[in-house]
Amino acid sequence: MMHDLQVRASAAPWWDGVNLLVIQKSHGKTGVGRTIVMHDVPLGQTVEPTCHIDNDAAQALMDDLWNCGIRPTEGAGTAGAMKAAQDNLKDLREETVHLRSFVHKCLPAIHDNPSNSPAQAGE
Repeated sequence: MMHDLQVRASAAPWWDGVNLLVIQKSHGKTGVGRTIVMHDVPLGQTVEPTCHIDNDAAQALMDDLWNCGIRPTEGAGTAGAMKAAQDNLKDLREETVHLRSFVHKCLPAIHDNPSNSPAQAGE
């Protein structure tokens, strides 16, 4: 069983990516992961995860990735919901501008001819 496994990330802007470092602390010793060796598996075969990390280590990895400039894909999760809400507000602001322009164009006509007013139209 692995103890205190961490996956840390740091920005690598020179090749437009992120460096990952796997660290394991156990029994007073610190170990680091090396290159992952890939193995061919038949399609559909059940496989075990490469490693397991606890929630604290996962949070540290997310924080590291955020600090590297990595954000959730748009349309997914909280960031996607926030983007959608911001876009919706922008659309509503634009519609409000158009509506105000329309109302201001109509108001002089109603003022000059009260029979054009909505109150008169409903009678």
